[in-house]
Amino acid sequence: MLSVKINLLRDKIKNNNPLIGSWLQLPSLSTAKLMIDAGYDWLCLDLEHGEIFESDLFSLINLIQSNGIPCFVRVRSKTAHEYRKIAELGASGVFIPDVKDKHEIDTAYSNCVWPPRGERGIGFSPSNEYGKKFNVEFQNLTDPFIFPMIESIQAIDRIDSLTNHSKVDACFVGPYDLSASLGVTGDFNNEIFRNAIRKIERSIMKNDQNLGIHVVEPNKHELEQKIKSGYKILAYSIDSVFLRSSCQNPIKSI
Repeated sequence: MLSVKINLLRDKIKNNNPLIGSWLQLPSLSTAKLMIDAGYDWLCLDLEHGEIFESDLFSLINLIQSNGIPCFVRVRSKTAHEYRKIAELGASGVFIPDVKDKHEIDTAYSNCVWPPRGERGIGFSPSNEYGKKFNVEFQNLTDPFIFPMIESIQAIDRIDSLTNHSKVDACFVGPYDLSASLGVTGDFNNEIFRNAIRKIERSIMKNDQNLGIHVVEPNKHELEQKIKSGYKILAYSIDSVFLRSSCQNPIKSI
């Protein structure tokens, strides 16, 4: 875990500076290196929707973090096994999809850290260079980043219990899943969706929490608008979307 870098990012948020990251769905080291060199504060590997599998994780996490950038993982399944494996591979935090209650946050945190703080098994692993830095990891009390994703009506109904959780770094809006749960898939201007966002924002302010969102299409103006609206953790597009949007046949698109 990049404890110094993680603390610097947390200080940046406290100083009211947004953290701009991006999403990776492709299991390509070459693509990952391009994203590393793009200058983001953090990068996230998407196990839920992308082509990345457990066998790809170590090489991608290692490449990203060896270049001084915290690497997060959006889990595929919210199980103790998956959280523990991601932590053992050295990731700096997790995105938890479709969180519906605070107990899911507890499960994520407790399985990412060693006792006495959590329940993750203690042993040699890539996160401590197979024992070479065992004591360093054991003595490291820096918490991993924890990002619950608000993507359902159930989460909206329990939003205060999520935004005031002590281990949460930011509540992260998943706009597509949230809009689908509200019955207005992809219609982000619909008043039903906008009311849900306003409810999240009010809870964030009340509990002095940070708010995050994914700007899926690479639109700099939208990114700037979200920052002006108070979003602190922003994912700017996805490696696959960058490629898709840039490789269109210029003749056929005219």
